[in-house]
Amino acid sequence: MLIRTIFSRPYLRYVLLQKRILVDDNILIRHFCSRMDRAVVRCVPSEPKLTISFSLAGSSRHMLREQTEELGKVLARISNSIIKAQSKGKKSKKSKSASESASASRDAADPVVRLYFNGDVVAEDALNRDAWQDGAVLQVGDAKYKVERNPPTFTTAQLPASVLAGFPVCPKLEMEFGDLRFCVFKWYKESSPNARTRGEEDSWVEAGSDRVFTPSNTDVGLRLKLKCMPGSESRLGLPVELVTSSSVEAGPGVCTFDNRHLYTRKVTNESTTRVVTYNILADIYSQTELSKTVLYPYCAPMHLNWTTGKTSSRRSFQGIMLTSSVSRRWIKESSVIAWHLHLTRSAWTGCSK
Repeated sequence: MLIRTIFSRPYLRYVLLQKRILVDDNILIRHFCSRMDRAVVRCVPSEPKLTISFSLAGSSRHMLREQTEELGKVLARISNSIIKAQSKGKKSKKSKSASESASASRDAADPVVRLYFNGDVVAEDALNRDAWQDGAVLQVGDAKYKVERNPPTFTTAQLPASVLAGFPVCPKLEMEFGDLRFCVFKWYKESSPNARTRGEEDSWVEAGSDRVFTPSNTDVGLRLKLKCMPGSESRLGLPVELVTSSSVEAGPGVCTFDNRHLYTRKVTNESTTRVVTYNILADIYSQTELSKTVLYPYCAPMHLNWTTGKTSSRRSFQGIMLTSSVSRRWIKESSVIAWHLHLTRSAWTGCSK
């Protein structure tokens, strides 16, 4: 696999400016729509069904419906769910009088459930794929929801299990309907060890705003938190909050590549190329008992793990990388884009054969 860097400062400034505009616009939109919740609709032409997700009566509702189904059936299903929820509430309150129960039944018999677009009621015989448009408004009783169709969404969002001081931390992110270049990131660290678990106020302190964060030695013993908001060229999606499963651990100290970096501080000219070889053992070789006790007894078990080698390589390399005999899992999960964000602030492109 060949990965090459393309460094363009004007392009980087453009991306950062667009992210700033998106954040400001998103704050403005939320200010005017703060009283309206969101109904998120995922509708992909290549799939037969769509999903509708919103919060009703304090609980999350996720509906999976046919795209060719009429809108009226979906609205009726929402109405029936309200009636059932209210009926359960009445049964749990045995002390309620018969007159109060009858009144509640009349109110619940015909809850107002409608879908509006541009101020007009959407016909109930409209197909779901046509009815649920971006910007529509779903009314459920007194509540109103702004419909967001196919907003930027993270399908995968994870932080590494092990975090070392001095080594870049990059989340594993996969998304749809968006672009990682337009996502917004905020890193936080605990104000003191275990401050979050003790329930202390202001237990988190803002620490960074890039996709990649490198904890320092002063962060050892603290957990990290990442708030990331998926984005596209035109809008932002629902934010995701991640917290590391363990606290920051002390790094290995001076690494072998630190000495090498002393000799490579200056960029080479066009007629010169530096070549460095590096070996990251696959799990099939490094995680056997023979490897741990006979072949590599001098290496700590944690450093035989391929995820640790991946973390080390992010700090060690920048530039053109040529890899051989690498599994697709390594390519997919290595987050090579994190290297350019942390080390060069440029853009990576690559191909595998």
